[in-house]
Amino acid sequence: MSEAVHPLDQFLKARGSNRRRMSELSGIPTSTLLNAVKRDTSVLNLRVNVLWALQVYFEPEKTLNDVLDELFAYEYRNEITTDGDDEMGSSNQEGRIRTRLKLDGTKLRDAYVTNSAGVWKVNTMFRKLMQVRKFDKKDEFIALIIQYHAGVGMEVPTQFARMDDRRTFEEYTAVFMMGLTGGNEKLEEVKSEYQAYVNGAKKDGEFMIDLGDYDLYQLNENEIVKVLHENTKGWKTKKSKKNQTSYLSEKELATIKDLIEQYHDASDSDEAFSIQQSIEDIL
Repeated sequence: MSEAVHPLDQFLKARGSNRRRMSELSGIPTSTLLNAVKRDTSVLNLRVNVLWALQVYFEPEKTLNDVLDELFAYEYRNEITTDGDDEMGSSNQEGRIRTRLKLDGTKLRDAYVTNSAGVWKVNTMFRKLMQVRKFDKKDEFIALIIQYHAGVGMEVPTQFARMDDRRTFEEYTAVFMMGLTGGNEKLEEVKSEYQAYVNGAKKDGEFMIDLGDYDLYQLNENEIVKVLHENTKGWKTKKSKKNQTSYLSEKELATIKDLIEQYHDASDSDEAFSIQQSIEDIL
C-alpha cells in the first residue's frame, strides 16, 4: 500500500477538497495531518479529531461510522491493488476476518446500548481502546476486550489471538473499533423498537398500575397484559411478548383491582412487595 494514495486523501478528493482545505476548515494544522497520516498506515491511525473533522466539515448528515466505512473501503482497495493477483486468496481471507471482527464490535455495542447509560459506556470503551491502541499496547488492548465482552456474557473472537505483528494489530483493532461506533443511532433504533412493542402490547388498553419492572393494562373485560419496562431484560424476546397476557374471571379481576388500591395505600416497601406478589400469583 506504500505507493497508494492514503484513504484520507481519497476521501477529500471525492469531495473536491484536500488536506490544505481541510486544515483551513477545521483548524487542524497541516503539520498535524502530516504526522498523523502516512501513506502506509492503517485508517485508525488517524487521530480522533481528524475523523471528527471529516464528518463535521464534509459529511455532517452522516455518522462517524459512515465515514469510517468509506475510509476502510479505500484502504481495502489499496491493499488489493498493491498485493496483486497472487495474493487474492490471502486478501479474501483477511476480508472475512475483518468482517467478523467488525461484526463482533457491532454486537458488543448493541449488547451495551439499551439505554443512555449504555451509550456512555460504549463511548468510554472506545476512548480507552483508542488510547492503548495509540501506544501499541497489545496486552492492555486484549485485557480490555476480555473485560468488555465478559461484562455482557460474550465470547472474545479468536482472531484477536492472531495479532502477531504491528500491522495485524493495527488492522484488526481498527475494524473492531469501527463496529463500536454509532451508539446514539443504535439507541434511537432501540427506543423506536421499544415504543412499537409497547403500542402493540397495550393497544387501546386502560392503564392500571406501574409495578416497577412492568405496567399492567386492561385490554378487555377480562384480559390483562403486562408491558415490560425498557430497562427490563427480555422485552425483545418472542417469549416475553407472547406470554404476558392473562385472562381472568370476574372474581379474579375484582381481586386484582382491590389489590391495586391496597398497593397504592401501602405503608412501606415490604407491604407493597407482598401485595405485588399477590397480584402476580393471580396473573
